[in-house]
Amino acid sequence: MKRPVIFSLIGAISLFSAQSYAFAAQENWRTWKHSQQYQVQYYQTAQGHYAIKAKLFVAKATKAQFISLLHDTEHAPDWLEGVKRVKLLDSPSANRTLVFTHLNSPWPVADRELYTESCYEALDEQSSRLLIRSVDPDRDVGKGRVRIKELEALWVLTPRTDGLVLEYQVEADPGGAIPTWLSNKVSLKSVYKTLMNLRRVLSKTQVISPLPLQEGDCSSFKQI
Repeated sequence: MKRPVIFSLIGAISLFSAQSYAFAAQENWRTWKHSQQYQVQYYQTAQGHYAIKAKLFVAKATKAQFISLLHDTEHAPDWLEGVKRVKLLDSPSANRTLVFTHLNSPWPVADRELYTESCYEALDEQSSRLLIRSVDPDRDVGKGRVRIKELEALWVLTPRTDGLVLEYQVEADPGGAIPTWLSNKVSLKSVYKTLMNLRRVLSKTQVISPLPLQEGDCSSFKQI
C-alpha cells in the first residue's frame, strides 16, 4: 500500500548545525558535479564538514508528479539513496505531515532514524516550497540505530514550459561518531545518485488525484 513520504535528500547526511530556513548566503560554494541539467555544490564549515545544495532540471516533469512521487513509499528505496524504510505517522493538515525515515548507513556507521515534520506552501504564482525539520518524539530509538535530532531542509519547485526545476538544501547533525572525511565523501555521492534517480523516474510518475499534499500556510511552522 502506498502512503505519503516527505523526505530529505540525505542518504548520508551532510553534517553541520541547523540554522534558519533562510540559510545564510555563502560566497564560497564549490561545484562538485554539474551539467546543463544538474548541479551539486558544497562548502566546508568551520568544523570541517560539508554543507551541500543541489539543483536539477527534469524535462516534461511537473510539481504534481514530484509531490506524487514523494508519496509513494513502496518504491522510495528504489531511488532514494540510503533510504531503507519510510512511514507516515500523521497528517495534521492538508499541507503538513509527520514522517519516520530509516536510513541505511554504510558500514561501519550505524543506521540512522529520523522523524520529520514538513509544510508545503506557495512562494509565488508558480513556485512552491517544501519545508522540512526534524523532531525528537518521546519514542524509543530503534536497536542499533542513532536518532537524528537536528535537521532543517527545503525544496523549491519551479515549473517551466519544458519541465521542472528542483532546488534543494539541507543542514543537519546526524549524531553519533562519524569520521568527517567519510561523511563528506558519502554525502556528496548520495546526493548525486539520488538526483540521477530522480531525473530517471520523475517524468514517468503517475499523478495522484487529488494530490495528497496541498499548498497552505506555513508561517507558524517557520516561526517555531
